[in-house]
Amino acid sequence: MTEVQRESALKRIKKLSLRINRLETMCINFKLSADMAKDVDDIIREYKREIERLVSITEHKHEFVFNFKSGGWNSEWAYTIEEARLQAKEKYGNGLELGPDWTSFRIITHADYQNLISMFH
Repeated sequence: MTEVQRESALKRIKKLSLRINRLETMCINFKLSADMAKDVDDIIREYKREIERLVSITEHKHEFVFNFKSGGWNSEWAYTIEEARLQAKEKYGNGLELGPDWTSFRIITHADYQNLISMFH
């Protein structure tokens, strides 16, 4: 996830929360038919599920794995790829020959993890 994607998701959470609030207020202030009330409840549940999904990807750090130009790999825990790169730069510098390969940063997958760990055996 990039900074732009995370910021967009956080804005979406705020917008959906506001819509839920408005829909709930509308239900309290207006007498809705049973069908209409059910539709509004369905919309609210849908928005809440989307908020939960967005929170799960924006509020938890991801493990970003990367390679070094000279060989080897390491990882950084961060919310975004930009943050992971910044952390790596602070730790390892910006060495042109030995530093991190900035294009290799990615969220680690199970297969990626298994492949990298197999190098130790």
